Amino acid sequence: MPTLIRRIAIALLLCAITALGFWLFKRPSGEKNRIDFFHVWSGLRTAHADDALDRFLAANPDIEIHRHAVNPSWAKPYILDAARKGYLTDVVMINAAWAKEIDPDNTLLDLTPFLEAEDIELQKMIPPAEVVEGMINNRSHLIPFSAQSVSSLLFINEKLTAQAGISDDALNIKTWDQFIDLSKILVEKLNPPGELETIAWNPLLDRGIPTIALLAKSLGLETQTADGRFALLDTAEMYPAWVAVDRYITEVYGSRGGAHALLRWRNRYGGFSTNSAFLPFAHSRCAFSISGLWAFGIHARITPNLAQSVRPVPGLHKPIPLFRSHSWQIGISKTSTNPEAAWKLLRFLTLEEDGNRNLNIAFGLIPAISAYQNPEPYLKLYGPRWKQLLPYIEHSPASVADFNADYIEPIALSFLTLRASGLSLEQTITKLQSEMQSYLEADGIEPPRSK
Repeated sequence: MPTLIRRIAIALLLCAITALGFWLFKRPSGEKNRIDFFHVWSGLRTAHADDALDRFLAANPDIEIHRHAVNPSWAKPYILDAARKGYLTDVVMINAAWAKEIDPDNTLLDLTPFLEAEDIELQKMIPPAEVVEGMINNRSHLIPFSAQSVSSLLFINEKLTAQAGISDDALNIKTWDQFIDLSKILVEKLNPPGELETIAWNPLLDRGIPTIALLAKSLGLETQTADGRFALLDTAEMYPAWVAVDRYITEVYGSRGGAHALLRWRNRYGGFSTNSAFLPFAHSRCAFSISGLWAFGIHARITPNLAQSVRPVPGLHKPIPLFRSHSWQIGISKTSTNPEAAWKLLRFLTLEEDGNRNLNIAFGLIPAISAYQNPEPYLKLYGPRWKQLLPYIEHSPASVADFNADYIEPIALSFLTLRASGLSLEQTITKLQSEMQSYLEADGIEPPRSK
């Protein structure tokens, strides 16, 4: 009897194996390996991202990608909520500044088996500082898409400064007082009396580097506690940074209506949403912009051959030091049902020339992989002005800063609105502190809609 039972068990097992093989090899030809991909290439970058993903799909017809894109400002709350509630996408983009907060050991796959299977040694391809940012507990959970990017540059629209008769030497501004004085000249010379169609600079327009965070960093301050639980916008130490922003609005635009004038300008020309923040500068409605290296490529794509130059950002008493922002990294969720397909996409975006190098060039970013950093393709695409950026790219300091843009940026418009409503600077700061605190405590972020 035992022999008979064993034979029946073996027969049943063979039947099961046969059925499984039939299902694997005879399933409908249209069925593909679906992977969901979360990224921050929203707005003006989406078209470039879609082009790259379409090339990947053409080479991998067995894979289907569902794309989820959000404003980088909202990436952190979404990712933290997704990690906590178990709905991380198969392939996910995460900023190295807060990668540890999602508990990578329990939420992301260790990529070491994939790397070893293909004899890939990241340390021989990517500078150690970049590789380390993606490692948690000595395991490679994430691979950087781009290098750490210079994130505190003053962009100058040379078309507007030339129209105002401002020389190149006059643009070597170092202090906040000099910045205000030069901005007054621009506003007066670029606008009819009493009107404001072209601005010098909007303190709350800058995309990716909120000015108040940059000023705070230059003072050695942070805008929230190290554990990310409490906002620090209303501290006494932060007050000079708020005064600097408020002074700029009052002194540069006071004759045109101050905060009211900037709000009217915003309603006419935009510039606060993710998709429009770069437009006023590129369309010559704004002479100065403070942002990171990535802005150069975006400006040039909006207005080809745009005459733009870069300088260090003027600070309260001296230029603000250069910083590098943490890199965006890509990993695979432990909940992925198609990890092999997910790895193919991750490898394409981070390690392969067709995906990583070409997409970085299109974005105006520098690949993390050393072999892909040749400046010639950038010079060909963006023109000789790209050479202005090379000293900043090659010689910027190693210090890396987290500007908390994900929580400060959404409250940018509130500053103008509150000041225009008649609230004092102190009352405005108190309200912004409360608003930022509510963002830090926010919960229940919904997954982004797939495309």
